[in-house]
Amino acid sequence: MVNFLPLDEFFKIVEESWPFDKKEYPCLENMTERNQDVFAMKHVLNHMSKSHGVLAGILERVDHGERFDRATCSDAIRKQLVNIARLATLVDVGPNELDRGVKTWLREAKGMTFD
Repeated sequence: MVNFLPLDEFFKIVEESWPFDKKEYPCLENMTERNQDVFAMKHVLNHMSKSHGVLAGILERVDHGERFDRATCSDAIRKQLVNIARLATLVDVGPNELDRGVKTWLREAKGMTFD
């Protein structure tokens, strides 16, 4: 079994691998810091929409009798995971906050308990 990276390491790798800087996005040059942050979040959400569209397209084709394309589905899910991590870093929602939030949600919605 392969163990996934700890979320804090994963978030750091994603943030460092896909920076929002003026070299990659020249349009940031003339934006205020707040507008740069908004641009970055919108850009990530656009990528998430693209991945949603890929997943919807796969399933729509299955409705018409085509085979399920697991490889493309897996690729879109991977991109979604990376984009969620990138969005979290942009909004400054860290792994610990996500962990607490999910556990609270599961406790309230499903009655689960955690050590």
